[in-house]
Amino acid sequence: IAFTRSVTEVCTPTPTGLSCDPSGPAIYVARADGADTTSFARGGEPAWSPDGSKIVFKACDIAYDYYYYYYSYCGWTGLRIASTETSEVTPLTSNANDSDPAWSPDGASIVYSRLGGLYLVGIINSASTPVPLPTTVRGAYHPAWSPDGTTLAFTCELDAGNWDICVVRPGGSGFLRLTDDLGREAQPAWQPDGSSIAFSSTPLGGATEIALVAPNGTGLHKLSPGIGAMQPTWSADGLSIAFVGVTCNIYSGCRTRGLFRMNADGTALTQLTSGEDSDPAWRP
Repeated sequence: IAFTRSVTEVCTPTPTGLSCDPSGPAIYVARADGADTTSFARGGEPAWSPDGSKIVFKACDIAYDYYYYYYSYCGWTGLRIASTETSEVTPLTSNANDSDPAWSPDGASIVYSRLGGLYLVGIINSASTPVPLPTTVRGAYHPAWSPDGTTLAFTCELDAGNWDICVVRPGGSGFLRLTDDLGREAQPAWQPDGSSIAFSSTPLGGATEIALVAPNGTGLHKLSPGIGAMQPTWSADGLSIAFVGVTCNIYSGCRTRGLFRMNADGTALTQLTSGEDSDPAWRP
């Protein structure tokens, strides 16, 4: 599993002074049980290539500034692709607003969001084109490819401040709104067999949970792992879901408490990591 970890600046004394590892988001990779966690790259929102040999991510270059003291911060620089075998990194886009990348099942293109719109970029020619969406869509985020590559599920904003789950074909046809309540539904993830879509569901005034819905909008039901849950990702066999555990309240919002996994029916809850980890992506 690849994921984003919020890293705190750590300084180590050396003969010439302090050597500091700057704070900011970083991508880590761990086994499916949370073991053997290793640092992979600076950035966030990782997504695996279909063959599991590369990760596309939102890249972060560490910069420094001074306000009474020097401090480090993350400067977003667009999307990059990194090899999990050689660590070679290739720039894909250069717009700091690019986020939420997802690899197509055939490995030929990547869909991502930019300022409330969806875009496709080719792996070879790196030319970005917008995904046509109805004018009623105020914003589109968190795109996810269907396993057969014919459909995109995404977080859609049709009513101001209200997020739902929608689907559309990459060419712009077949648009369908799958949810329409007053809460916030976001971060869709397709089950590997294409039969359902998992997503984060936050009812108005309620707790954040994981829910499932069929690609045609039927069969909506919620899973109850026993804790606040968001950002689901499926195992390759479709039997398990990893997600971010959260603690939420109406005053301070939600705080992450690590990564967890459960069976597809919401049972067998297991904690994988602790702390401010997010954006889990299960390797294909």
